[in-house]
Amino acid sequence: MNWGDEMIETFSEGDHQFMQLALKAAVETQALGNLPIGSVLVIDGKFEGSAANRLHTHQDFDSHAEKLLISKSSKAIRKASEGGKRIELFTTLEPCLMCLGTAVLNRISRVVYACPEPYGGSGHLRPELIRPWYPQVWPTIHGGLLASESFTLLKTYMVKNSQVWGDVLKVYENPKSWSESPWSPFINR
Repeated sequence: MNWGDEMIETFSEGDHQFMQLALKAAVETQALGNLPIGSVLVIDGKFEGSAANRLHTHQDFDSHAEKLLISKSSKAIRKASEGGKRIELFTTLEPCLMCLGTAVLNRISRVVYACPEPYGGSGHLRPELIRPWYPQVWPTIHGGLLASESFTLLKTYMVKNSQVWGDVLKVYENPKSWSESPWSPFINR
């Protein structure tokens, strides 16, 4: 499977550099036993910070890379938002509902992810079906940047930890089954 084949986007050199930093954070957290997901925050084209998944390290379910990064950068995000600056989040895996919600509530302008998340990704949700306020603050969302690199990290981790991740890996390896998701009516096609 060549991840990103169906997500043709034009990404800048800067986008590639920021996603490389997110992948670096993913590799570092994998070495600590965590699912390899990294994220990077960019404000007005400048690197603001990075974070990585810490589900295993912190022993809790909400230590996702994106949420941790947005929380630790909340003051800078608020100041940038009030100043009308562009705020971008780069992440190696399509954000889950919690992380996308955190990005929306913090006025992230743009989300760029590497690998699609067939099991719980929310990047294709249609904000106009949620409530009238959300479309006003919904970020633009682009997927597929360095997707193969991210997928390789995730697959390596899932194979090594197949007793926990074996069933999830099957979903990742068969993206055609994504259309059978209960989320299908709510996602853009």
